[in-house]
Amino acid sequence: MAHTELRLDDRWFQDQLGRTIAELRRLVGWDQRELAERASTSQSTISRLETGASAVVDTIVVNRVLLALGARARIEIEAPHLRDRTRQRDRVHARLTQFVATRLERSGWRVATEVPIGEPVPRGWIDLLAYRPIDGAGLIGEVKGDLPDVGELQRQVGFYASAAPWAARALGWRFERTVTFVAALDSDAVRARISFNRELLARSLPGRATELRAWIESTAGPPPRGPTIVLVDPASRRASWVRPVRRPDVRPLAPYRDYTDAARRLAGMRR
Repeated sequence: MAHTELRLDDRWFQDQLGRTIAELRRLVGWDQRELAERASTSQSTISRLETGASAVVDTIVVNRVLLALGARARIEIEAPHLRDRTRQRDRVHARLTQFVATRLERSGWRVATEVPIGEPVPRGWIDLLAYRPIDGAGLIGEVKGDLPDVGELQRQVGFYASAAPWAARALGWRFERTVTFVAALDSDAVRARISFNRELLARSLPGRATELRAWIESTAGPPPRGPTIVLVDPASRRASWVRPVRRPDVRPLAPYRDYTDAARRLAGMRR
């Protein structure tokens, strides 16, 4: 009884809470009436709590009951999939996503952004999903303003690639073949992170930027050899917007030092 977890789904919460209170009360050696007096409530309230008969649980009363028993309650709310939503709403991520979406649309792709995956509750959001009707090609894009965790990036790419076909069908798209890519901010910090994890990324993201760019712009060429990571400057006006990965010391140098520098400079530019 040192630690008990209560699940908040359907009747589980009321039932488990009731069993926990009853067990604690018996361990202390009180009957329901004595616990009620110590918790400043009624015996009937204790009975309803212990049997799970209450349709609505009054957390204030529950807290008094648990304190009287010398116990503390804590409710933890976990929503790991919503971390993406915070990231997707930041300035750099939004500019990167819009930039990539616009360039893809110019090349004949239909584009959807922030596409939810998972039913009935989303387990995540694909940053960018694109479809080329002429050949049924599909693009799954993950947008990154920074690369703090390469391992997490690998897991995201794998998860989104497996979930994308179902998300595409919800949009009325049926992919014949798909390519996954990561569009990362072209900054010194991102280049350094990629360089440090070069061998790991070469195995998990083996495609080349030149292959991806050619495949995006034309149906004639073959798709990249696998998932691909490319660098992107959302302020660029150059036609070749898909940039290959370069080391931090290789020219041309990155247009931004890091995420903070990009956020400051992009904020002062017109879209």
